[in-house]
Amino acid sequence: MSDPRSRLMMDLQRIEADEYRLREGEAHADFIRLMLEYIGDPQPELRDDLIYPTFYKWILEQQLFTADELRSFLKVLLDEQHLFYGIGRTEDNSVFTRTFSVLPVALIVQRHIKQPFLTGEEFRSLKDALLRYYRDEMDLRGYVEDGGWAHAAAHGADALDELGAMPGEQ
Repeated sequence: MSDPRSRLMMDLQRIEADEYRLREGEAHADFIRLMLEYIGDPQPELRDDLIYPTFYKWILEQQLFTADELRSFLKVLLDEQHLFYGIGRTEDNSVFTRTFSVLPVALIVQRHIKQPFLTGEEFRSLKDALLRYYRDEMDLRGYVEDGGWAHAAAHGADALDELGAMPGEQ
């Protein structure tokens, strides 16, 4: 199993078994890079069962990342290769990249609510991106036979809901 996808699956399974702790010499950034690369994998085991729960544990529960790291993740998640990858297309697997990119965005917003780090300008940019995504997403399938749950409308609504929960004037 030398391909990066299989290695990532095995690594994330091990990390999950180790309560989301890394081994000595491992860096979260190395895994994040691959998780972002495979976030839209057409097989649900990798994206649903391994990548998303790892993001959840590391971002919200363990709060491992600095504000700058979270901003960096957000920049990638909101780019044309993630949240806007194939935007407007329907009935293809690009929906998984989009819909599973918006989920960690919601986690980052939740983290901001607990420990504010986004500037007003960053908030407005995030809001504009999420509104654009929600407006332009045309693949509204729920369950996709060969790929599992897509849930673009629900996942986008989750992120918008978190955005709306942010206190104060942004």
